[in-house]
Amino acid sequence: MIENNREQLMEKIENMQIVLKGKFLTVTEETIKSVSEHKKQNLNLVLCGRRGAVKTSAAKAILGQTELHSASNSSECVKHQGEVCGRWVSLVELPALYGKPQEAVMEESFRCISLCDPEGVHAFILVLPVAPLTDEDKGELETIQDTFSSRVNDFTMILFTVDSDPTDPTVDNFVKEDKDIQKLLQTFRQRHVVLNIKAKQQRDSLETMLQTVDIMSLSEKSMCKPHCYTAITLLHAQIEKVLQKEKIIKTQQDEAKKLKMNMITGGEQNSDCLRIVLIGKTGCGKSSTGNTILGRDEFTAASSQISVTQQCQKLHGEVDGLPVVVVDTPGLFDTSLSNEEIQEEMMKCVSLLAPGPHVFLVVIQVGRFTEEEKETLKLIKKFFRKDSEKFTFVLLTRGDELERQGESVDDYIKNKCHSSFKKLISDCGGRYHVFNNSEKQNRTQVSELIAKIDTMVKDNGGSFYTNQMLQEAEAAIQMKMESILKKKEEEIQRKYNQDMETIKQTMEKERKQMEQERQEKAKELQEMEEKIRFEQERRRKEEQIRNEEEINKKKEVEIYRENFNKQIEIVDKQIQSEKEEKKNVDRKLEESREQLRKQQEEWEKEQKEWWEKQRQEEETRREEEQKIKELEEKYIY
Repeated sequence: MIENNREQLMEKIENMQIVLKGKFLTVTEETIKSVSEHKKQNLNLVLCGRRGAVKTSAAKAILGQTELHSASNSSECVKHQGEVCGRWVSLVELPALYGKPQEAVMEESFRCISLCDPEGVHAFILVLPVAPLTDEDKGELETIQDTFSSRVNDFTMILFTVDSDPTDPTVDNFVKEDKDIQKLLQTFRQRHVVLNIKAKQQRDSLETMLQTVDIMSLSEKSMCKPHCYTAITLLHAQIEKVLQKEKIIKTQQDEAKKLKMNMITGGEQNSDCLRIVLIGKTGCGKSSTGNTILGRDEFTAASSQISVTQQCQKLHGEVDGLPVVVVDTPGLFDTSLSNEEIQEEMMKCVSLLAPGPHVFLVVIQVGRFTEEEKETLKLIKKFFRKDSEKFTFVLLTRGDELERQGESVDDYIKNKCHSSFKKLISDCGGRYHVFNNSEKQNRTQVSELIAKIDTMVKDNGGSFYTNQMLQEAEAAIQMKMESILKKKEEEIQRKYNQDMETIKQTMEKERKQMEQERQEKAKELQEMEEKIRFEQERRRKEEQIRNEEEINKKKEVEIYRENFNKQIEIVDKQIQSEKEEKKNVDRKLEESREQLRKQQEEWEKEQKEWWEKQRQEEETRREEEQKIKELEEKYIY
């Protein structure tokens, strides 16, 4: 164009039009629609749930692919990709997390999110069959919510799978009537879709699912900017868990300080009544004993290996005109409570009986003296320290068994009890009594117990387990509690450091892996681009050669046709001239003319075959170019 050579440019354009045979480009509504759909956002979806095989079947149905690597027997995430309703969708199968170690749960959670980088997860798809939820299903959901925090609820929808018609009324009725399912739907704002995992081309269900994901992934503040669940979101969730644990420890510390102040100040005053503490192993009959003393069913009692009383309970009553306060305690050996929790409850029980209890009533069943109960007095001394045995009294329950055997409690202790039990009674000053809790209206046994306790109180000079004694014990307990709290803080700090280190390692590992994949991808892309450029250059040169050949061919044809026509014209003139002169037509001229015609026909046939061959080759080249173009677009895309 610098040389203003427009004629050469126009000549090249005309030659190109000859090759294209007059074809030109058009823009239609279908083209515009196709481009518009192509610009729709790609989606990253995570399939979660307890059932691995069902998740894989759902992935196949969504992507329309029959051969997918399953994560049902794998402990690692598996990623699938494909086109769904004109959208490019990445599906990540998250393996079941319920029951796995915390470290494994965190590792897979971070891997799941990293597979959806850089955008993050647009939606978590909870895959469930149309059936009642199992305990494992509920446990899996709780694990997911605990790991990803309640924030994950904003990104979750339910995919109900069936192997029949999704519009069957029984499916809809089940979803509407099952209470657990309705509770789930309320949690996820009724976001759900039903999919037949045995059928193909379920465009309506899939479009509904994608539309739900689109709406869900739009920010509440900006309904045009999508937001996702990212690795940063997961990191914040883990930090919130640590902060919550620290808050619990702070609450425990505050409760301990409050308890300490109650014990120091004396709390509620009960100086004009008899104050009794019930102590014993789970299931020994403490609560029933308390009910028998009070003469009414107030304490919750049941035959169980699990402690019914989880916290201290305090009730008032009256025995023979004497006010009585009874405190029931958790089992000293209850496996559901830690040693620290039992210790805290014992401290509470003493504070409930300020200024101090008159008696620790150790409840033991007849015929049942276990190894743990042998340590009862040691535990009482451990919790209450100085002189606590002076205020301890042994009470045997199930006295009805001795009555059926016609045996007195003295004979039972003398003849059938182990030496360790006799030592326990001896350490308690020989103080014991027997109760038949099945006869709560038998007030004689209660009156006898109160009389024995009164004698013990008089032997103790009318004293009780005082606040001063408690404070001495509390000082030691407080030191122990501070040590326990310190250990808890150290444990939480250690766990926090471990979690942070695990998170850092996981993120660094994923970052390196992503960087490696990016470099490999860049290298592959560069190689592909070089191949494409080489192929394009080769085809350009071939096309240039073909164009030049065709142009030369056209000129050659025109020249040949012009010469051929001239020869025929000369022959025709000769024939015409001889005819006009009424001379005989030379047979040789006729033959020559016929031969020229045949040559022309053969030449025209050859030209037609040559052009047909050129057309077929051009068609083949276009098909190959289209395939390469599609491959290039798919690879780069």
